[in-house]
Amino acid sequence: MSIFASNHNVPKVISKVNREEMSLLAEKLALDTIITPRKIVSDIILRYARALHNSEGSNIETLYHLMDGYAEALEFHVNAGSPVIGKPLKEMNFKKNTLIAGIIRGRNAIIPAGDDVIMADDNVVVIGSGVRFNDVADILA
Repeated sequence: MSIFASNHNVPKVISKVNREEMSLLAEKLALDTIITPRKIVSDIILRYARALHNSEGSNIETLYHLMDGYAEALEFHVNAGSPVIGKPLKEMNFKKNTLIAGIIRGRNAIIPAGDDVIMADDNVVVIGSGVRFNDVADILA
């Protein structure tokens, strides 16, 4: 099944593939977008199971797998007393392959720069690859 969409007068094809072996063929055909319901459902179940597992003692609010699972985007709630509070980002020693992508403070979204600081009750969006995070403090080397 394919759905045609238009973006700037360039037709796009979204192809639904039910059988995993057919997705390899679809990739070889250089289709624009391939979706696999089984993979979508397994990603949702995995995200839910990991969120349940991490919920005890964890500050993870949201977890997304990116780049076929090679990276994760996580949103953490920062509690008072966290070691990431109050220090400019440029002075922190982050683990390898870790990026602070955003700080949400109240109703303001901040795209952080080196002089920005994380404060208690902020939500922080972290993107990481090859590392597991259970708390925002885990970003520190």
